[in-house]
Amino acid sequence: PELPIPAASQRPSASFPSFERKLPTKYVRGYFRIPSKGSPDYYPYVRLRNFLGGFLFQHLRVQTNLSYAPDLTDLDGRESIGMFSFETPYVDSAIRIIQKDIEFFQNNTLLESAIKGGVAKYTTNTFMKQESTPEVAGNLGLAQLLTGSWKNAFTSYDRLSGVKPEDIQRVAREYLKNINWVVVGDTRDVNKELLLQK
Repeated sequence: PELPIPAASQRPSASFPSFERKLPTKYVRGYFRIPSKGSPDYYPYVRLRNFLGGFLFQHLRVQTNLSYAPDLTDLDGRESIGMFSFETPYVDSAIRIIQKDIEFFQNNTLLESAIKGGVAKYTTNTFMKQESTPEVAGNLGLAQLLTGSWKNAFTSYDRLSGVKPEDIQRVAREYLKNINWVVVGDTRDVNKELLLQK
């Protein structure tokens, strides 16, 4: 059956669940809709995720040391979601950097040579994670159930290398919005309005 778009994914939100124990830092997750496997936007999003994930690591870890291990990952399903995750005592500063990085991809187009450049490495890494028999069987079954075709189980090198700069900009504008943030820890100094801007 067709699944409706989740209502919560159509607007930004910020939740601060209470936690009884004092925590050493703040734990942050940001959820947003992404294209599922089988969608025409899937491959442009995969390339966008690679670039944006690299930006986040460079800007949150290397340049500012705001977070030890920032991450951008996917949770695949009929309605797939992307997830920012990081730990930091300085949530507002980290969120401003993430918002600036998002705006970069929404307002600029990348060089086509840069887009094609990382495809072979990404494809090799992905295939290495799918080498075991149970992993292959699981991916085949999930692709058939979630997308209607087992052929969507494996990354297509040709489709990844065929992504255009305007495709990445388009999916950045379409999907990097309405982020649902969850912050756990002492959130008295966190600017909730800032979290609601994207």
